[in-house]
This record gives sequence, C-alpha cells and structure tokens, in this order.
Amino acid sequence: MNLIATSSRFFAALLLVLLPFDAGADERFEAEERQHRAILASDPSNRAGQLGLARVHLWRGEYREAERRFGLLLRDSPNDAGALMGWAQAAYWSGDYRAAKKRFERILEVDPSNSDAKKALDDLRIVAAPRYEISGATSDDTQPMRHLGTYARLSYFSDPLTRWDARISAGRVEDDATNDALNLRGLAVGLTTAIPRFRLTVAASAERIAFEDDTSETLASGSLTWRVRSAEIALAADQYPLLGTATAIVSRETATRLRLTYRHEPAIGWQGAVNVERVAYSDENRGRGADLYLLMPILQRAVTPGATQTHGRLAIRAGFSAAIRDTEEDRFRFTSFRSEAIDGGFAYRFSGVYDPYWTPHDLREARVIGAVETSLRRATIKVQADAGIARERARAFGPATGETQIPQFTFPILLERTHHPWRSAIEITIPINGRAEFRARFRHEAAAFYDLNEFQASVGGRL
Repeated sequence: MNLIATSSRFFAALLLVLLPFDAGADERFEAEERQHRAILASDPSNRAGQLGLARVHLWRGEYREAERRFGLLLRDSPNDAGALMGWAQAAYWSGDYRAAKKRFERILEVDPSNSDAKKALDDLRIVAAPRYEISGATSDDTQPMRHLGTYARLSYFSDPLTRWDARISAGRVEDDATNDALNLRGLAVGLTTAIPRFRLTVAASAERIAFEDDTSETLASGSLTWRVRSAEIALAADQYPLLGTATAIVSRETATRLRLTYRHEPAIGWQGAVNVERVAYSDENRGRGADLYLLMPILQRAVTPGATQTHGRLAIRAGFSAAIRDTEEDRFRFTSFRSEAIDGGFAYRFSGVYDPYWTPHDLREARVIGAVETSLRRATIKVQADAGIARERARAFGPATGETQIPQFTFPILLERTHHPWRSAIEITIPINGRAEFRARFRHEAAAFYDLNEFQASVGGRL
C-alpha cells in the first residue's frame, strides 16, 4: 500500500473543496466600481474617480493594485491626505507593517493631528513590543512515565515583521517502573520574518539539548508559510527528541519530520486543516502519515451574563477528524509473559513495550469532535473533546499455548487491533493586566498503549 501517494491524491482533491471562497465578495463593490469607471471613462484625470476606484480595490483586499493606484495619485500630489491614508492602509491590511509604519509616519508629517495615523502607529508599536512567556508542565501516564518541564522565552522585534526568539528550558523524564530518570537542559534561538509582497513567512530555529551525562544534541527546524486569503499553506521540516515512551530515557533517539499543511482557522466560521508528513528516525526507520480535521460553527453569539457583568461571547463547533499512519519497521519488543495451567499444558500471555517510540502499522482512525469557547468578564474558557475508532496491525507474540510453564520459544505475529482513542481538554485564559495573561490547560488522552494526564500553566505578555 503506497500510503503517501494515496493520501496525497485524496487530500489534494479535498483541498480544492475546502479552499475558502466568498461568491458575493466581488459583488458588494460592483456598483461603486461601475460608477467610478464611468466617471473615468469620460474624464480620465478625475481625481475623485481615481481615488474611489483605488479604495474599491483596497476594500476588496486587492492590496497590490490598490497600492499601485494610490501611488500614482501621490506621484502627482504627494500630500494628498486621502491617497496617503489609502496607501498606508493597503500596506497595513496586507500585513506589510514595515511599509505601513513609514507611511503612517509620513501622514503625521503632513497632518500632525491625524488621529487614525496615530492610532495605527500605536497599534504597530504594540505588535512589535518585546514579548515573554514563562511556562511549566507536568504529565504522567500508565506506561508508567512522568515528565516535568519548564521554559522561559523572550521575543524581540528588530522591525515590525522580524522576530527573534530565545528560549531556555529544563526538564526531567522518569520511568516509574524502573526508576530510570533523565535530566535535560535546552537553549534555542529562532528567527521569523515575513515577506508581504509574496504573502510568505519564513521561520528557522536551532536548539541545543544537553543531557546530564554530558552528551548533547543539536536540533534544527524551518518553515515556509504562504498566506492564501484566510488560509495558510505551510511546508515545514523539524527535528525533535523522541521522549514519549519510558524506554526512550536510555536510547534518546531523534526524528526529522517533513510536513505539508493546509490550514484555515479564522476566529469566526469554519475551521479545518489537512496535513501530509514523512518522518525519518535516527535509527534508520521511516514513517509517514496524513490527517485532517473540519469544525463547523453550530452557535456563535454574544451573551449577556447579567446586569453587573460585561458582555461575552459563546462559540460552539462540531466536526470530525481522520488520520492514517504507517511505519516501515516495528519497535514493539517482548518484555515478559504470564502462564496459566490448562488441560494438557499452559496458556501464555505475553507483554511488550514500544522501544523507543510508538510505531503504528496501517493505522486508520476517525473521530468526532466537539468544541466550546466562551468569554465572560475577564476569562476565556475553551473545552474540547473528541472520540472515535482506530484500527491498526499490532505486533503480538506466540505461541498461545505450550506444554511447559515457561515458553520454550517466542515468535512475533501481526494482528488486526481495534481500539477507541479519545481526548478531552480544558483551557482557561485570564488577563492579568493590559500587558500580560495567565493561561492554564489540562488534558486527558486515552491512546492505543497508554492513558495520559497533562497539566500546563504559563504567564506571558509584552514588555
């Protein structure tokens, strides 16, 4: 089965269906455009008609054409207030904050009392303010494994579209069954910058992870993200440590993942994503997969809790997700057995672990999803849950019976396994003041081979 080829064809077809399209978007401004073009047909130099047509392009989101038309107006009249504002707004709304900053400053040179330009520059200063985050997390699962971690991150903007990140982290992974433990520290640096002309965002980072026995790993990542209307198409490659199983404490394998993603996640309306990926493990194994999700709005409205409380909002979404996963080589190994006397011999029951990472085989999974988000007074609360069915080929061991209490030999077999994965999570965000917020999140997950509880808390904001 060529998993990637099959999934790529399926998701490529689905992508054409999911691409955002608003059939009435152009029609809203057709009448006004016809009016301005009629004026220009009889008088090509009419500035009111030229300015009106440039604004139609601006409101439609045709920012490059709007910039061109406002620029032509400014070439003849450099201090035209209407053209200057449209020229600046075209850069601002398209996300070109570098150009927008210069253009709004130009407006204030011409008109120092212009409140719209002042507000836009204040907003840009907020966008480009240095930011920080301090976070801690703990998790435990039924392998049994425990993970503790903290990190602090500082972000600095060298210009409104270029962000530099520095992060320090420390963590500990414990195997409660064997008392094995691993302490690690990390130092990461990253750069993210936007190229508005091509609607492109480029990001790159590198992290040095040091372990307690003086060994270390350097891991890198990078991505290209292309904005398409209200959606994104991203190509990303990243390296990461494999510390999701208790046995990984000793082996410390890493993985390199190449991922292509289409994502549509506006605050209002439907949300969805499609993802295809390949994974190369440091022990020469290979994996691949694809997944998608779609959430449709069920209810979105403002709410008024009471006479003494401020207005809030309520959003309810529901949808589904699907995923397929496969791995070339299995990493599930035999660890122990139990035997029980039966007529004529013994029945065996074998146990094993994924060492050092989970290796799904022909996994097919489908889930239903529900999500609720509400904001009342100062807090925003998000609740999400999903559940479904998954089937995969899982490694087991034989023989099932024998004549002796201790099996004289074992051999691996692949069986079709069905299980019912599910997740639930709740997150609360509380503003501390106008510059910082507190966030806490709890998640429970039931997977094929463990149940997990995880708690995260963070404080972050702008300096």
